Amino acid sequence: MDFIICNDYNEAWELVHERGYVPINCNYGIRGSITDSMELGYIHNIENSNSAALRSYKNLFGSCKNAVGFVVAGIATADVTFAAASLMGIIPHPNHEDSEMQQDYTYLAKTIDFVNKNGLTEEAMKMDGIEIVLTWDAIASHQNTNNFGFEIGVWLWKNLLTANYKKMAPFYKAHLDAEKERHRQAIEDFEKGGLRISREVLIIQDSDVNGFREWFKEAPVVLVFFKTSKRIIINCRSADESIKLFGSKGLIRIIHNSKFPGWWGKQTIGYSPHGQKMTINDLLSIGRYVADYIEEYKKYNPY
Repeated sequence: MDFIICNDYNEAWELVHERGYVPINCNYGIRGSITDSMELGYIHNIENSNSAALRSYKNLFGSCKNAVGFVVAGIATADVTFAAASLMGIIPHPNHEDSEMQQDYTYLAKTIDFVNKNGLTEEAMKMDGIEIVLTWDAIASHQNTNNFGFEIGVWLWKNLLTANYKKMAPFYKAHLDAEKERHRQAIEDFEKGGLRISREVLIIQDSDVNGFREWFKEAPVVLVFFKTSKRIIINCRSADESIKLFGSKGLIRIIHNSKFPGWWGKQTIGYSPHGQKMTINDLLSIGRYVADYIEEYKKYNPY
């Protein structure tokens, strides 16, 4: 079974529609998304749609055991790789054909879904299974932009969920050390590349860590350019603040307009298009647009 990260729309279309690969989050900006009957891509304009991980685990477990392979645009995230592991039927599930594998990890799929929509917030850090997500991230996320890393990420879920818990305890404990390093790096990235566009908007010009918990102490809206994946993420500190700053539906009002072709996200978080390499200039331009939007909205909706 192959695991392919493909950033070319035409090549991905051929893999899916002519060679039978299963697409997961194959979103290509203004070119659109490539899906099959399972539609495991971001569902635009459906605010409460579940992530690929949660939909695959709840409704499609084991349905792609004999697939040729999987294809994704951009990066093989925790969401994508957990979805693939679920579709392959290689992780524990209440309906697994092997009785020894009949454990229920729906709570973990929900945690992955939450982090995918909201980022690694304070609330996320309190959720069941977050130590497993952090362990996966510490091991796999640094290599998730290539095919080999995609495959490792998928099989890592099986290793984490089927290994003896006592034997895995040191690895779960290690996420605490990784979290300390993440915190240190987030502070350093703010000090080196933080730029306040307005009272409400902060941009981080170069980072490779999820530092929103630290950056939200500086502003309610944070935009980050991730230097390895060449992606931009917009994140708002809370749903209430998102509505207060952008209006009903929050950030969706921003990312679903013509200024953001191919962007996707939710009320509090927005992602640049899969497979499209962004730049620092894009970050600056979008940051100014977001700040101007908020200022204009405040004129007519003071808070």
